[in-house]
Amino acid sequence: MLRMMAVWSVLLLCTHLAHAEPLEACEGAAAVPDSFLAEDRHVSLLQRAMARTGEALTEAAILEEGATRQRQPECFQVQKPPPSPLNDDPAYRSSYVYLVAATDDSKTNPTSWRYAQRRNVREWWSTGGFVVYFQESEAPDAPWASWDLRTLESDQPDVVMRYNVDYPRACPTPGSCWSVQWHVEMWEGHPLMLNWCCQMDLVGHEVFWAGGQTASPELMEHVRDLIQRQGGGLENFPIVEVPTGPYSQECPWGGGQSGMANATA
Repeated sequence: MLRMMAVWSVLLLCTHLAHAEPLEACEGAAAVPDSFLAEDRHVSLLQRAMARTGEALTEAAILEEGATRQRQPECFQVQKPPPSPLNDDPAYRSSYVYLVAATDDSKTNPTSWRYAQRRNVREWWSTGGFVVYFQESEAPDAPWASWDLRTLESDQPDVVMRYNVDYPRACPTPGSCWSVQWHVEMWEGHPLMLNWCCQMDLVGHEVFWAGGQTASPELMEHVRDLIQRQGGGLENFPIVEVPTGPYSQECPWGGGQSGMANATA
């Protein structure tokens, strides 16, 4: 589903590239760089099985994949949970959210964008899409990087083009990629949102909290318990805390500055 819809409808979807078709590139955008096309980006077994393309997943193919990548349960083994009834409740909305935990799919998903390994990840959700912000290294004065996925509003056509290269390889048929925001609640006075993503950029969980960048041990325990009780295969995709740390340069996202000295959440 292209993120040209209202942001609160978008909350029903994975907040990372939850599209059913390639993004629309900005007008006048350059051609896809040859370096993107030259990369060897094979569709993983987990995505091919999920898509149910009819291709036989032979033992030899599984062994070949396992020789270079660790394995985890395929997406089709996950029973799709219903969306949270609080997704459209204004009291549980926030335009500025911190990614406090996620599934690390970097060793199982060839097209992973490695969200669980980025530092101080946060997102701004707008009516035109969303922008991801993170620091490029562990140094406190590391510059902030961003991925602008506001489709036609994006000022990063190269990011949109890279997405368009990877997406059809990871999601070859309609409906082969899907996601759902299945749990929403208030945690310590701020919205907490759990998304399940079976997408090109992420296969696993996203845990967003509007209250700050760092998840407390109590929050992590609570989220893991929610996932375990929901079941349906979700419990087979573990979550890890997203790397966090102090920073000295203000994040340009327009929201709070959780983690920065003398800053608010």
